[in-house]
Amino acid sequence: MLLIALALNLIAAALVLSFERDTPNGNIHSYPDALWWAVTTIRILERLDTIEAGLQVDERGDQRSHDSAGVRSSDSSSRT
Repeated sequence: MLLIALALNLIAAALVLSFERDTPNGNIHSYPDALWWAVTTIRILERLDTIEAGLQVDERGDQRSHDSAGVRSSDSSSRT
């Protein structure tokens, strides 16, 4: 599984570099820049997935989350 993730990061970096290399206002000009972009993008998406997995929906459809002590608290943004 780790080898697959590594291969996908390397391929994503190569693809981004091929698209961004000749762009006049692009920020990615070398393979290390592209690799940095690929790794940070994957980590951000992984973190967002982890945060969303922590939210649960109760019977009424209200979003609730568990804090570190396991106590349920309401999400105030979902109520008016």
